[in-house]
Amino acid sequence: MSILDGAGMSLFPGRRVSAWPDFPSRLVSVGLIRSLAALLRALVLVAWLVVPVEAAVLVSNIDQTDSDSGLGYSPVARDFGFYGYRLFGNAQGFTTGSHGTGYRLASVEIEFSRFDAGIEYTVSIRDSSGDEPGTVVGTLNKPTFSAFSQDKVLTFSAAEGGILLSADTKYFVVVDATSSTGEDQAAGWRITESDDEDSGAATGWTIDNEHVYRTNSGDDNDWNANLLPSSLKLRINGAAAIPRVTVAPVSSPVTEGLAAEFAVTVDTAPSSNLMVKLNVADASGGDFVDSGNEGEKTMTIMANASSATYRVSTMADSMDEPDGEVTLTVNAGTGYELGSASTASVMLSDDDATVVSLAYTGTGPVTEGGTVEFTVTLGRALVAGEIIDVPLSVSGMGVTTADWSLATKTGAGLNTGVTLSGTNTAMPNVRFSGADAQTATLVLTAVADDVSETGGETVTVELGPDGTGTNGFDRTALSTNVGGGADPHATSDEFSVTVNDLVVPELSIALPAVEGASRNALGRQVHGEAGLHGGPAASFDVSLTPAPSAAQTVCVRVSETGGDRVAAASEGVRTVSVPTTGSTSISVGWTDTAADDIDSVVTVAAVVPSDPSCSQTGYTVSATAGSDAVLVTDDDPTAVRLAGTDLVMFEGDASDTAAVTVMLGRALLAGEIVEVPLQLSSTTGARLPGSTDGGNADHDFTVSVSGTGVTASGTDTADPVLTFTGHGTDTVQEATVTLAPVAGRDDGDTANEVVTLQVSPGIGSRTGTTVSGGASRHADFQVNVVLADDDGGGADIGFSAGELRLLETGSAVYTVALAAQPTADVDMTITRGGMHSSAAAINPSSHTFTSGNWNEPVTVT
Repeated sequence: MSILDGAGMSLFPGRRVSAWPDFPSRLVSVGLIRSLAALLRALVLVAWLVVPVEAAVLVSNIDQTDSDSGLGYSPVARDFGFYGYRLFGNAQGFTTGSHGTGYRLASVEIEFSRFDAGIEYTVSIRDSSGDEPGTVVGTLNKPTFSAFSQDKVLTFSAAEGGILLSADTKYFVVVDATSSTGEDQAAGWRITESDDEDSGAATGWTIDNEHVYRTNSGDDNDWNANLLPSSLKLRINGAAAIPRVTVAPVSSPVTEGLAAEFAVTVDTAPSSNLMVKLNVADASGGDFVDSGNEGEKTMTIMANASSATYRVSTMADSMDEPDGEVTLTVNAGTGYELGSASTASVMLSDDDATVVSLAYTGTGPVTEGGTVEFTVTLGRALVAGEIIDVPLSVSGMGVTTADWSLATKTGAGLNTGVTLSGTNTAMPNVRFSGADAQTATLVLTAVADDVSETGGETVTVELGPDGTGTNGFDRTALSTNVGGGADPHATSDEFSVTVNDLVVPELSIALPAVEGASRNALGRQVHGEAGLHGGPAASFDVSLTPAPSAAQTVCVRVSETGGDRVAAASEGVRTVSVPTTGSTSISVGWTDTAADDIDSVVTVAAVVPSDPSCSQTGYTVSATAGSDAVLVTDDDPTAVRLAGTDLVMFEGDASDTAAVTVMLGRALLAGEIVEVPLQLSSTTGARLPGSTDGGNADHDFTVSVSGTGVTASGTDTADPVLTFTGHGTDTVQEATVTLAPVAGRDDGDTANEVVTLQVSPGIGSRTGTTVSGGASRHADFQVNVVLADDDGGGADIGFSAGELRLLETGSAVYTVALAAQPTADVDMTITRGGMHSSAAAINPSSHTFTSGNWNEPVTVT
């Protein structure tokens, strides 16, 4: 069905008018078209407004009768079909009253007939531009609601403080649909054809008799008058405007001594002079404002003026203080309200520099490896947000960054708000930041090197200079933000310290003088095996020169050569802690044995730190006193015993000799000497070496000596002396004494002779003996040698010993020989006798001498 104009022409060719789903299709007259067009332009908007207590109805037509033309509303989204799907904008004009300061719009109530979900829209107040909506002067907040299809009034509220409207001025309430989730959503704003306003309106307030619309929401220049003269139904709430006072800084920050200026503004000019109450507050913790300028104050905004400037004088002083805010607050008063910005502050910048001082907390020089502690201190503690960068420099003749390192000292309560940077450069930086930052405690460590600096080297630490020059305090690269900046102290701005070469303590070992102890030719302190005053032990002093500043651990080695008196657990490398006195001692003990032992040399030697067995460092070893030694002398004598190997010799037969072994109790070491005096005797008349007859030698046998490291003297006498001299091979221990008959010598009888060879009783007093315990005679200190006569015809038997003594589990030997060749076999049976003879075994127990073996002695064990 087409819609025709009065001449029968179609208004919308090719378009069909379809009803909304809840309306039946019908033919629409031209008069009805106007009503429908008005309804199609209606826009449904919703907003809740919390109306202030003082708000009242300024103007309303919401109680007027709904239009009875067509649908009775203007669409917000979607028309009845002849337009197709559209979004609409609807605007209802109104004019304010004549109150001199204008009005504050609090809310707008709008009556809707229907509002589906999914429609997006805005609600605003606009000024008038050629009887059309112009510039937005305020927006209204939308309420939350559920979709509805029956009449409902929704409230749209202004922000706190409302929207300020001028007197006698036309404005528009504008609802713009901006989008929809589909083409089936619809909303309608109720209209009325009444030109009246509801009773109770504010004086002079009116609502336009017609509204305007647009069919493409958001386009500001296509507003159209409604075909059917009608008004959109609404109610405007608010009140006559009272000036609202706000305050703002004119300029911030400003330097102390200059005025802090505030702009005090009203949003609507008063018709008469307006007195405003104020309060001036100085900065917390600061003193920029004279007390007479603080507290309650007043100022006047002149009639028809919108603002005035209030000035707070500040004081210029010479005190370094944090920047602070001077605050101006608008207090409640008569004839005005407080605006949202009723308090403002101006930052006052202090123009007095924060002075930075530098102080060395120690005294005197330091040694390489030592530390230099110093402080960097601000003239006052910082507050939150403040930063001061302090440039330092570390310098000196020949000093480089390799000669030192810099760090903050650690510990509770130290270096609050302090950070250190640039420590690998000659110009490090100390940053103080935040509340309570004031003192930096720093530690400079003098790095030890191998360079010898005679007299040491001087390291100078100083603050950077004032100004913007190299390393200056005022360089823009620094982050200092305190009002007056920062300056170095005029005098406490540097210090110097001498760094001496590292003196590595020298470790020495020494035996203190002990009563009764002396040193031998090798410089060793001599102790008897039983010890001196403290038993079998020696105390060695362990010293460091110079004394360490703290206890220092060193390594020493305990060793023993020669004897074996020191326990193995006591030998080897051990650590010793040397106190700050520079010296301590260690004791080395040994065992006093009852045996004849070699002397011991007990040495304590300092161990260099580079030795793999030592993990300690920080000292050197003395080249001349790196060790000392004790000679522990044995106090047990070296026993000398004799043993026969062939104890029969034949008279006149120089080839038939007797041999005796002289044995020491132990082998001698190099340098040890034992003198063994011997004595020859005979009770049977044998003529001994040295015997003479009429001035001529008249001895039956000669004596000779052989053996490694053995010499002999007096062998042509009855008192020969053997001298054993030790050497490095430790083989000097035995000698052989050979008795050889003088060839052809015959004593003229037929009896055998017995020669006794013994160790002289005077062996212990021999001055040539050097072994510590001296020498003594063993129990086997003598032997008997048979000098068999060559004139006998029988088988006389000779024995090498008349008596043998045996120890339990021990053994002894002697020899049996015939003095002459027998005329027949001689059978010999050997038996045992005596108190303990049953405990002894004899081998062999018998023997037969024949003409073939008569001259071969038999050894009996």
